[in-house]
Amino acid sequence: MRLVLTTPPFDLFTEGYGLKKGMKKGNMPPLGLGYIASVTLKSGIDTFIVDPSVMGFGFSQTVSAIAALNPDVVGISSMTAFAGSTVKLADLLKQRLDASIIIGGPHATSFPEEILNASPNIDYVVAGEGEGVIVPLLDCIQKNKPPHGLNGVVFRAGDSIVDTAML
Repeated sequence: MRLVLTTPPFDLFTEGYGLKKGMKKGNMPPLGLGYIASVTLKSGIDTFIVDPSVMGFGFSQTVSAIAALNPDVVGISSMTAFAGSTVKLADLLKQRLDASIIIGGPHATSFPEEILNASPNIDYVVAGEGEGVIVPLLDCIQKNKPPHGLNGVVFRAGDSIVDTAML
């Protein structure tokens, strides 16, 4: 199993919101992705982080960098400020890769069903802390089993959405 963790390309100056958007500077380190990577690496999963904001990547470069790593699964962390960019990245990745797409992060925790409804290219949403569920979820993906018993995973089952966080 090969996992790539990323955030979408995002420019705080053009895509940010709020009264002080012009004052926002710098990068937001993907600390959550680091926590996830520490868990997956300890479990023996080949894990890579692609941070487009630090690398100065746009969408095309981000997709190319991820595709070069040949992942089985791509995990994308999403904040509300760049939810649209998250969906765009998932769509672009599915055009290039035969990989499962997992969305996590603060926006996913608040709006899990909306994320799944935003794109058929998003396979799973993790609502809440992902460290405890990522390894069992990856095991389900590898075995092609639905993650019915995992708390905090939202996914499609036929025409319906299953939200295990609500069970």
